[in-house]
Amino acid sequence: MSESQRRKDRWSAGPSFSEAAAMMKIGTSLPEALDYVAKNESHNGHKRKRWEQLGTDLASGIELGEALPRAFPALPAFCIDRLRQAQREGDLATGLQEVGGYLADMQTIGLDSNALKRAMFYPVAVIVIGVIVVSILMVFVIPQYQDLFMGFGADLPELTQMVVGFSRFLGTYWWIILLLSIGLSLLWRRWAQSNRRISRLGGELALRLPWVDRLYREIAMGEFAHTMAFNLAHGKTLQAALDATSSVLGSGYARDEIAQLHERIASGKGLAEAMSGRRLFSEKWVSAVAIGERRKILPQLLADLARRSKDQLADPSNLTKSLEPIVMVILGVIVGFIVVAMYLPIFALGRVV
Repeated sequence: MSESQRRKDRWSAGPSFSEAAAMMKIGTSLPEALDYVAKNESHNGHKRKRWEQLGTDLASGIELGEALPRAFPALPAFCIDRLRQAQREGDLATGLQEVGGYLADMQTIGLDSNALKRAMFYPVAVIVIGVIVVSILMVFVIPQYQDLFMGFGADLPELTQMVVGFSRFLGTYWWIILLLSIGLSLLWRRWAQSNRRISRLGGELALRLPWVDRLYREIAMGEFAHTMAFNLAHGKTLQAALDATSSVLGSGYARDEIAQLHERIASGKGLAEAMSGRRLFSEKWVSAVAIGERRKILPQLLADLARRSKDQLADPSNLTKSLEPIVMVILGVIVGFIVVAMYLPIFALGRVV
């Protein structure tokens, strides 16, 4: 199972855990709740088998803490710890509800949600349409100018010659360019999944690009805040919560940043001080965490920050507004350059005739 598939499998169980919690809160036993959830997953045979396996293992005497990773191997260890704790306290329904809510929130804000695709749809669509229009001009329209001028025994202006040469190159080697683009993108994706340095480089690049840095930071910090709040609220130490958070973040760059926080905190710094100066953490986040530490309300404050990140990602138009003028300027410069290159021969043609 690839890392992206593992992440998708990890978060997708959230609604089912919440269903089991709801059934137990109205008085059903754990076996009855598990059976109910399994039957509700009749449309998804893979999920149904997992809930059936969990029920079978528990019925055979296996402890919940051992049965959960057998049925849900991608479930984070700290979620299993929370369910163990809830069972010891005699309030498993609350534990199931909290784990289900956490998993559902992570699915919403994480890289496996559709937030990134929704937010990128408009700028990508504009760029794709612009590239198609420019390519048509370059391949089919501009070369006609050279043939026309040759008929009059005149040379094209230097700017137009440069554009015509590039257009002929595109018309001849477009398939090589397309194959190279696809191959390099697939190779980069594979390297990023297997090579820590490449993954970190991708994160550093994302944080330097206009608009992309906002989206990247919202996703990474949403995951960070949700997981930290969940673990701190249930008694984990700050360093243990950081370890748990690092284990579930989708970005290799973000995981490295969390490791840096761990080292700084081990040397005696607070969380806000450790976050200060790191590119991933905005001043707003650092300031908010500092307030949470001073007032001893860090779990509650992180939970509030996580909700705000989720709201931002739920409305991607908030994140695309700053990109729209950049896209328009880039396309305007490209199209304007081509239009000038096309009009220069028309002006020169009057002198030739």
